[in-house]
Amino acid sequence: LHGLQRRLPGETAAPEPDGPAWHGAVADALARFVSTHDGAWIEDKGITLALHYRGAPHLAHAAQALADEIAAAGHDGLAVQAGKMIVEFRPPGADKGNVIDFFLAHPPFAGRQPVFLGDDLTDEDGFRAVKAHGGLAVHVGNGLDAARTAADWRLASVGDTERWIGELAAALGGPGTLERA
Repeated sequence: LHGLQRRLPGETAAPEPDGPAWHGAVADALARFVSTHDGAWIEDKGITLALHYRGAPHLAHAAQALADEIAAAGHDGLAVQAGKMIVEFRPPGADKGNVIDFFLAHPPFAGRQPVFLGDDLTDEDGFRAVKAHGGLAVHVGNGLDAARTAADWRLASVGDTERWIGELAAALGGPGTLERA
């Protein structure tokens, strides 16, 4: 939820923020769209909404046109974020960079060097925040060219990511082989 729902160590439950005023109107517009566009679907997390079209990549222009129309409607407190075959609708300021800043300001994360891995445009705020804190920003996959990502490092695939984490864990004295839980 781009940091809208979070909890610090020792907290038993994350505080549940109220849903935004624009939620119903945007959900209705998205529902009308998916009812006439096979392969598109809505992810409703209550605080945010996402229009996915991974199952129908040819809908990219139509999905972006709908997002532009929704943004132009002037819903107070609405930010629109395009991603990899997705358009997300969320409150402004709710991004992965802000939540990284939040966690790094509190124990046990304060003073630590952050590492952030991501594979989409929605991860760019996180890359920038991690770098501002002297951390390591790693883009996974080949979806963004080097000129378009704030990440300084790249891993080509999820498999490469798993191997790298296993190597890192071994170097830090943890298990030498990364295993799935």
